[in-house]
Amino acid sequence: MAKSTRPSLDPKVQEIRERRTEAEAEWNPILEEARKDRLCVAGDPWKALDPKGLKARQDAGRPALALDELGQYINQTVNDIRANPRGIRFAPTGDGANDDGAEFYQNHTREIEYRSHARIAYSTAFEHAVTSSIGWLRVTTKRAHPRTFDQDLWSEPIMNADQVLPSPGFVWPDGRDLQYLFYIEPWSERDFTRQFKDAEVKSFSPEWRSIAAPWIQPHTVQVAEYWSLEPQQRQLVAFRFPGRPDTLQTVWLNELPDGKLPEGVENLR
Repeated sequence: MAKSTRPSLDPKVQEIRERRTEAEAEWNPILEEARKDRLCVAGDPWKALDPKGLKARQDAGRPALALDELGQYINQTVNDIRANPRGIRFAPTGDGANDDGAEFYQNHTREIEYRSHARIAYSTAFEHAVTSSIGWLRVTTKRAHPRTFDQDLWSEPIMNADQVLPSPGFVWPDGRDLQYLFYIEPWSERDFTRQFKDAEVKSFSPEWRSIAAPWIQPHTVQVAEYWSLEPQQRQLVAFRFPGRPDTLQTVWLNELPDGKLPEGVENLR
């Protein structure tokens, strides 16, 4: 009996494959409609809405008129955001916060936004949301300069909404309740092997292509980041030392030494 050459999958890889399939089943119809929207905005509504009619007209040598009926309304909406740039705002709320602390974080964030040209990321995400219902921006880190290990926060635009594949079923518009998310970039095989010299797999043999079919297209590899939220169950405790009401503390039990309350304290809750 011939031995199978099909590579075995790591459990994490199997989870990634299943979740990508789940997300694509939910999002592909939405992304397809977004592509049609972008075609209409780009002045090609026939290709988006009636490709058969377009082909019939082309075969018959008849014109396919496409009047710009959307541009003025899109520009009016988007230019308002460009003329009045948005930014992150901080407000002092709870845990001893005050106006001085909020002002410190506000100034520091404004510096991050200035250095990373965050206004471009904000306006680009808004424009995509107007033209195709979906807009993303990316908050990442980069080195302050080549000769340091210090990392700076950085806001970057995402020019193609198809690069982001979030988990289905989230409720909040900003995605704060996402369970997982893929950020996908198409790379040529040549650039992939040049950038990832220590990658375990670089040959893309037929066996690997059969497993990674959604990720490998002709001469192209999809390089992706996979983010997931892993819930953990922890016990919250409130305690204080007897006769000293000013020593009230609230902590996670697993953060205490040996996972136990200090001796002689009063366990309140």
